[in-house]
Amino acid sequence: MNLYLYSVKDKVAGVFVEVMTGVNHLVARRNFYSAATVPGSQISRFPNDFELVCIGSFENTTGVVTPLAVPEVVAPSAVNPDTLVNAIKDQTSVRPIK
Repeated sequence: MNLYLYSVKDKVAGVFVEVMTGVNHLVARRNFYSAATVPGSQISRFPNDFELVCIGSFENTTGVVTPLAVPEVVAPSAVNPDTLVNAIKDQTSVRPIK
């Protein structure tokens, strides 16, 4: 089965810090946003400092890794845009300022 290879890039440090596999960009993005909810993690503390990037693919039956010539940004930050949109739409999740 062909899987995509993803890496989390620390934009402040200018380095790629983790490599993981995923079946598609949507699942990888969901996992990235989920990692941003872990209390105390660097990603949760500084979500705009990190981005999720597709760096290639991995065929898990042959072990062949195929890099992308240019990495593709899958999520420009660890802030889940759906959560922000839903918070704005759902007035019950917005608390008034006292």
